Amino acid sequence: MVLGIGVGILMQSTLLTTMNTAPPRDMGAATGTVTPVRTIGGSLGVAARGAVHLGRMTGELSDRLGERTAEQLTSGGEMTPQSVDGMSAGLRAVVQEAFTGGLHGVLIGTALLSAAAFALAGFVRGNQDLKSPGTAGDSPGIQLTVTSAD
Repeated sequence: MVLGIGVGILMQSTLLTTMNTAPPRDMGAATGTVTPVRTIGGSLGVAARGAVHLGRMTGELSDRLGERTAEQLTSGGEMTPQSVDGMSAGLRAVVQEAFTGGLHGVLIGTALLSAAAFALAGFVRGNQDLKSPGTAGDSPGIQLTVTSAD
């Protein structure tokens, strides 16, 4: 749920940022580019985190059960919750600890990457000249005046 809320907030803000920084003539291309870039980035991110998780889990299983047993358990993608339930209690405990250990590393890495991205977002500068009143993009003959209610 927390991930869904975070992604929902992120998706709208990146789209709005793109729309606010693109010149009107490029608005369609700019907003149309956001979705494929987001999709490709998400796919690469999931693949990278999955590879880290599998690598950490395989390493943990190799340390505890030996190289051959770890290879048998992790190769082929045949480790399902049902197959883990069918294991002996000792083997099941080792597999569960290896799985959570791999997941822990992925979550810590993702949190650090998110913190770095948040810190770098402070260096992003907006282009205020594109949409402000009175710029070259306004129609000639239309003049905006601001009056105070004093």
